[in-house]
Amino acid sequence: MPGPRAWTMSGVGYIELLRRNSSFRRLFIANEISFIGDWFTVIALFILAGEATDNSPLAIAGVMASRSFALALVTPFTGMLADRYSRKGLMLGANIASLVILVFVLALDLLGSLTSVYVLAVVMVAARAVFDPAEYAYLPNICDDQELLTANALASGGWSVALGLGSAIGGLTISIYGIQTALWIDTVTFVAAALVIMTLPPGGPDTTERKSVTPRVVVEEIAAGWRYILSSPPLRRVVFAKGLWASGGGAQVFLLILIGMEAGFGEVAAGIGILFMARGFGSGFGPIAGRP
Repeated sequence: MPGPRAWTMSGVGYIELLRRNSSFRRLFIANEISFIGDWFTVIALFILAGEATDNSPLAIAGVMASRSFALALVTPFTGMLADRYSRKGLMLGANIASLVILVFVLALDLLGSLTSVYVLAVVMVAARAVFDPAEYAYLPNICDDQELLTANALASGGWSVALGLGSAIGGLTISIYGIQTALWIDTVTFVAAALVIMTLPPGGPDTTERKSVTPRVVVEEIAAGWRYILSSPPLRRVVFAKGLWASGGGAQVFLLILIGMEAGFGEVAAGIGILFMARGFGSGFGPIAGRP
């Protein structure tokens, strides 16, 4: 029987990496815990938006739109933080911020309106926008060159696995125990992930540069990034293909929500969770199969 290395064509195998690199293993576990909890909250936000508006498709689409626009607006800033500050610190701070925000909202029962649902969606995705660039920038701090490609593939595939598991378990939890319980479970995942991240070795940018993240710096660095993209035909094709796919992919995700609400799986949350589970497990094959 082929060993774990047979899973890949070159470099370090997936299981081999998880076995031999304890720092990456801990980061992977922390990320999976946090991601699974995230989907409890995302499914809950879809349900809350529907309940506030008699299942208005436009209101439910607003949850997706608010998350997407918030991510697009803050990522240029948060991505620069990973080039200037401790990546471990940023990941830890993002989890703690998400925990505090969610506990505050639940303790004061602030999810009674559509506006509050949108605000929570924006704030939570903004915290995630701090975590993700820091995580990927942190990988070279704990993985050698031979491990790095496998680590990136596992990190991407792990998102899909967490989407599948988190959506399924989150939808089932909401349908049986209610939205409040699901959101409190998410707070526990933030605590667990933060505790694991605290055990990671320090990791930060190699440079000592501490240039302030000002609007001018953001514009300059974004412009430099676009110049580099436009100067590289292979990279340019990938970037624009991703943008075009995302346009259609957003519509597909929205349809999953609407179909899940009408599919007859029982509770609405269970229906949405089942279809998002299928999406997660299906998308998980891409990063794994695409690794050379």
